[in-house]
Amino acid sequence: MRKAERTDCSGFSLVELAMLLVVVSLAIMTIAPRYIASQKKDFLVEEKRAVRNARNEILGYLVAHRRLPDADHFENSMVHRLDRVAGPIVYHKQGDAPLTLRLPDQGRDLEVAFWVASLGKNRAPDLGNDYLGDTIAMGHLREKRGAPDTFDDIIDYATLDFVNGLLSGHSGSGDDPPLTSLGSTFAEISTAMIALVRKFHDEKGYYPRSWGDYAFTDVGLDPAEWGTAYDGVYYATAGNRTKVTPADGYTFLVTGTDGTAYVLNASLNWSLWYSMIDEKWYHHSIAAGKEIDITTLVIARAGS
Repeated sequence: MRKAERTDCSGFSLVELAMLLVVVSLAIMTIAPRYIASQKKDFLVEEKRAVRNARNEILGYLVAHRRLPDADHFENSMVHRLDRVAGPIVYHKQGDAPLTLRLPDQGRDLEVAFWVASLGKNRAPDLGNDYLGDTIAMGHLREKRGAPDTFDDIIDYATLDFVNGLLSGHSGSGDDPPLTSLGSTFAEISTAMIALVRKFHDEKGYYPRSWGDYAFTDVGLDPAEWGTAYDGVYYATAGNRTKVTPADGYTFLVTGTDGTAYVLNASLNWSLWYSMIDEKWYHHSIAAGKEIDITTLVIARAGS
């Protein structure tokens, strides 16, 4: 007896398959460029962070040793000597004369104590030199921005004025003891404390604890030392943040990045916060719109 033949076979016809392929192709054409652009952006963000970490570690060394590290020390001993693709970060400090960073679009030059640079994925110095000369023309950087596939260098630096400010923490002879184990000025102490938290995270993969004495002992500090205010400022770490708080009789005057003028005194029980995540300073809380320019900070004593 013959079996009845099935006539209800399911599946796609050639026309339907062709239409499906067209839809998938269009989706890929739409999504792929966005995905690639997102990947490039993520890479550049991570690369910028790596270079900024190298800069901050150099500044931490400067605060601790009162001088910039030499090239050999940076290349062999610094934690942040490699960039996002494990390539060496270029470090160049001033010699007999300051380095010059030319900013043609701003019509000025900056005297720089040092700069650090990543050569990016292509491992080539895209500004046309090896970053070991005495001048970088940043105008070339803007000209190259239209070709992100071939130009991905990241450059960071510290001006000569900023470095001199870190080194001028206290008056008197060079033999005067520093005010604290991290230095004497706000710039010295805050920069060094931030560097300690960053070092802890880089070595262990997580941030130090934020409560009690652990906030200090985790990063190698003596809690007894930091229960005291120095020149009107209390300093503390708090996990992935650090904070500075005015002592009784002192007021912080600081300007937001949007131009807002902020005033903090001890009665408010508020602080200025530094976020290790985005490397920005904030007024009162870490939130959008609260960013401040820490270089505008004035620490005023009551009646002064």
